[in-house]
Parts: sequence; C-alpha cells; structure tokens
Amino acid sequence: MNIKVSADDYCVVDGIRYEVDETEGGYSASVVSKSENGSDYSGAVTIHSTIKYNNHEVIVTGISYQAFFCCTGLTSVT
Repeated sequence: MNIKVSADDYCVVDGIRYEVDETEGGYSASVVSKSENGSDYSGAVTIHSTIKYNNHEVIVTGISYQAFFCCTGLTSVT
C-alpha cells in the first residue's frame, strides 16, 4: 500500500483519497473526491476495507456524496 498523508485529516492510499474522522472508538474513513475541485478518478478503482493512518488501523466506512462525480473515465469500483 502506498500511503501519502496531507493536512485536514485526508490521506491518499494507492491513489484513492480518504477523509479520516476521529471517533469515540478510534478513527473511521470515507472515500472522497480526488481533488477539492471535483473528482478525476479513472480506470478501475479499488477501495480498501481498512487503511493505516497515524499508525492506526482505520476502517473505511463509506463513500462520500459525489466522490465519483464527473468521473467519465471510471470503469469499475471494487
């Protein structure tokens, strides 16, 4: 897994951008658009069921509204 962490509690894992939220029991994550201006995911996208964030195992719990909006080159999501 290739992980890249940025500000505002977002991280990118294998090209997929996740928003990470701290919860009472730890952390949860949701897939969000690839950029602030809209998505540009393309091809086959694989969403992990868990990701690593700040040395924590984080469960991916959802896909945010319009995460894949205007992704005309998207062929599949698994």
